Amino acid sequence: MKQFLLAGLIVFASLTFGAVLAQPTKEQQSLTRQEQLQAEVKAALRELHQHQVELTALAEDRAEQDAILELTDTLQTDHKRLYERLMDVEEEDASVVSGTRMRDTQAFEELKQQEGAEFDAAYLRYQERLHLDALELLERNLPGEGEVSEYARYVKATHETLRQHLALIQQNQQRGNREAET
Repeated sequence: MKQFLLAGLIVFASLTFGAVLAQPTKEQQSLTRQEQLQAEVKAALRELHQHQVELTALAEDRAEQDAILELTDTLQTDHKRLYERLMDVEEEDASVVSGTRMRDTQAFEELKQQEGAEFDAAYLRYQERLHLDALELLERNLPGEGEVSEYARYVKATHETLRQHLALIQQNQQRGNREAET
């Protein structure tokens, strides 16, 4: 009887210990959450960079001011470079994640209906909103100071580039406002 109880106790202990080992640790759970957040950020940025191609074609067709075309060229060049770098970062994990949308479909459809000076103003407002949303996303998910992964370097570089874009967009808006007043 003692042997039966001892054998049962050993089996029970083995099963309990095995169940404990099968449970992910808090570190593993947070790492999984961190990886999920990174995948969501990468998916949102991928969409933003790809959307710039559409915006460039639209601006080339409808913009009135040369300054808008110059801005568009800068944005397209930088977003293309950031997209290529993102593809390098994602080489290991190119999973598709449905997360934050980096476009306002309704506003984009309305933008497509504009031409000339009206288009220029609407385009700048749309770009400003896109860049503010992307910066907000990045600021919520900026890697720590000591993090040196390829992802961390990419996010920090993208954040800085988008801040520069936002400044250019806002300068163009101010210029447009001054010209409208005169």
